[in-house]
Amino acid sequence: MASSASAIDSNRGNEQALSGNGVDSIPPVHRYAVLTLAGDMRISVDRVHKLYCIVLERLSKEARIRAYLPILVTKKVRNLMRKQLEIKDRSAATQGHTV
Repeated sequence: MASSASAIDSNRGNEQALSGNGVDSIPPVHRYAVLTLAGDMRISVDRVHKLYCIVLERLSKEARIRAYLPILVTKKVRNLMRKQLEIKDRSAATQGHTV
């Protein structure tokens, strides 16, 4: 029971962070995707929101079916964030093993 309460509190905190970052300009489905990504990947909402908006803008230009944008943008952002985290992990590992 406590974990669900903390998840609700965390989501409220994320929503408050989003409201201060101009995220109100994106539709609710995209706001939900940003919140979900930030929570799943444990990355700041602001960072996810910035990258999400960049990817959304790029994919929107050529999108034929707009209903799929939240899915496609979320997948792209998640992959980009994973790559960034992998690069950080590799550089930290190589710095620890210098001869």
